[in-house]
Amino acid sequence: MIAIEQEKLHKKGRIPDSLYSYITSQYISKLFVPVILRLGIKNPNTVTLFSFLMVLAASILLFFMNLNSIVNRVILAVVIELSFILDCADGQVARVLDKISIFGGWLDRYLDRIGEMALYTAIGWISWVRYGDFTYFILGVLLGFMFTYYSLSYSIKDSIFLEDILNGRINIKEKNSKTDKKSAEKVLGKTLLGKGRFVKVLSKLFFFLNIGMGERYLYPIFFIIIDRLDIMLIIMSILFTMRTINKNLLLFSRIKNNRIGVDI
Repeated sequence: MIAIEQEKLHKKGRIPDSLYSYITSQYISKLFVPVILRLGIKNPNTVTLFSFLMVLAASILLFFMNLNSIVNRVILAVVIELSFILDCADGQVARVLDKISIFGGWLDRYLDRIGEMALYTAIGWISWVRYGDFTYFILGVLLGFMFTYYSLSYSIKDSIFLEDILNGRINIKEKNSKTDKKSAEKVLGKTLLGKGRFVKVLSKLFFFLNIGMGERYLYPIFFIIIDRLDIMLIIMSILFTMRTINKNLLLFSRIKNNRIGVDI
């Protein structure tokens, strides 16, 4: 039931997805559902496990595969992309088979986090080995840890928020999200960047620097193919820092307007 309400909130735009995540989860993954069902898979948790095993396999391949070969890099990128597609498809399979469950959501959430930790630790390690700078390994481990921490903390708050909706303790007002966004943009423009038309444009760009789960797969795929995982670690560290600043400023704007609540 919570999963159904969460899907409704996504459709209303209350829980934003990046463009890549949206296209993959709403369109590409649906193309795989008939194939999965034809293979005789009748449990969405099986799809979740396959997704996890694929990202785990990609992490292990990073340790042993010769990344100087473009063929190997493409194979690795395909494995990571398929892992993300299956991760999106498990929910589609659950809906088709009417097997949405709390355990399935829990399994999907925690295996995703373990997979991300493994992938980014492997990326940090291989970058350290190839470029001789231990900083890359630290960045990889920290990114994996922070993605896990933020994802789990927001997942817990989203679950509480959705349960409150189902129990009638919270009444959603569509204008709230827009009001908070405008308030945060105003705070960004005044406190961090200064004033002026150009500054207003920059402040709005902060809201598009979203490192969602899709980007956590898309960035490795792209930078593995062009063979520059070191640059990826630096870029993602910068974007994640900017996203954290954005989140904190949004919180400050809510405090200023006496509108403390669950961040969705």
